[in-house]
Amino acid sequence: MLREWFIRKGSAGDKVVSEGSPKISADKHVFFDVFKNQRRRYIIQLVAENEEIDIADLAEQLTIEETGNEPEGDKEEYKKRYVSLYQTHLPMLNGSGLIDYSEEAGVVEIREDGRLASDLLEIIDRGF
Repeated sequence: MLREWFIRKGSAGDKVVSEGSPKISADKHVFFDVFKNQRRRYIIQLVAENEEIDIADLAEQLTIEETGNEPEGDKEEYKKRYVSLYQTHLPMLNGSGLIDYSEEAGVVEIREDGRLASDLLEIIDRGF
């Protein structure tokens, strides 16, 4: 599935060919651009663990992870994370086909490609 994500999201200029495998239009830069940000890596892993999560809960978890503080004691930090989720990270992950993000419902759901990306990130975090 992740291979298909590369095919859908890749550029026509980057061809990866190995003997016996199909040609893949894989722009690895798209994948790495999405995951160069630690926050997006954490979001994918957190959403994959929960299958579905409310944006407010996601912002709360990010605040705890990044500051070590509960959001109730640090409302400004919580607000910064909520806004960055809403304006930047969730639209990018949604546009990449890794999550389904319903702005109206305020809910984020993992897609199959997102689950696979989360598995890959977990392997990388363990050091292969």
